[in-house]
Amino acid sequence: MAQEEHATIMLIEDNPLTLRILIEHLKKLGHQTAIARSAEEALRQIGMQKPDLILLDILLPGIDGFETCRRLKGNLATKDIPVIFLTALSQPEDKVKAFEVGGVDFLTKPVNFTEVSARIHTRLSIQKLQRRLKTRSNVISSGLVPHQDHKSVIMVVEDNPMTLQLLEKYLDGMGFHAIGTSSGEDALQAIESTQPDLILLDVMLPGIDGFETCRLLKNSLQTRDIPVIFMTALSETQDKVKAFEAGAADYITKPHHYAEIATRINTHLTLKTLQRQLKNA
Repeated sequence: MAQEEHATIMLIEDNPLTLRILIEHLKKLGHQTAIARSAEEALRQIGMQKPDLILLDILLPGIDGFETCRRLKGNLATKDIPVIFLTALSQPEDKVKAFEVGGVDFLTKPVNFTEVSARIHTRLSIQKLQRRLKTRSNVISSGLVPHQDHKSVIMVVEDNPMTLQLLEKYLDGMGFHAIGTSSGEDALQAIESTQPDLILLDVMLPGIDGFETCRLLKNSLQTRDIPVIFMTALSETQDKVKAFEAGAADYITKPHHYAEIATRINTHLTLKTLQRQLKNA
C-alpha cells in the first residue's frame, strides 16, 4: 500500500446489493476492492493477494465471520490485516465476540457511509504510519503500540452522575487517568490545565451541546489535535454525520459495552502516538 488512497479492501459479503453499494462507495474514496462471497473463497484469495483491510460480514454461508477472523488471526501471513466487522447483528454479545476473535472494529447495517469512511481511514492511517516508521528503522510492533511513557489522560464529558462515575472507575482500572466534567463549558475550562490525550464526549449536555463543544475544540490551536470520541444515546444517521462534520474521531452509541470503548480509545491513542513518533523520528 504505497498510499492510503490506493488501498485494497476485501469485502467478505454474500449480499449482492450490499456488495454493489460498498464497491461503489469505496471506489469513490479511491480504494480498490476484492470480493469474496464466502469465508472459504476469501481465504483462498488472500493466499494469492493480501489486502490492506477486510470488511467482514458475520452471517455467511459455511464458515461464519467469527471463525473466519479467528483463522486470519491464527495465520502468520494474515494476522496483521485489520478486520472490521460489518453486519446486521447488533447485540452487545456480538460486539464482544467480534473483538475477542481479533476484529479491530464493528459496524452495524444498514451501512452508514460516513462512519464506514471514518473507520477505514483510521485503520489505514495507522498502517501507513507504521510502515513509514519502519522504513526509518524504528522498531515498532505490528499491533497497537504503547501510548506514551505516562498514564494517558482521558477526559469524560457526561452529565449523568452514575454514567460518569462508572466510566471513570473503568478507565482508571484500565490504567488511564480519568477526569470527569459534566458540561461542555466545564470541559473547555478544565482542558486548559489538564491537556487530556483523548476526550469522551456526550452530545446532550446542559448549556452548549457536544457538537458545539467539539467544534470549539477543533477551532483552537491548543486543542484541535485531541481525539474526540462521541458517546451518546443518539443513533440516527444525521447525528453521526453531524458528529464527524464537527471533527469527531469516532462515535459510540449508548448503551455501550466496555470492550468497544476500550478498543476505540486504544485505536485513537495508537494513531496519535504513531503521528508523534513519526514527527520526532
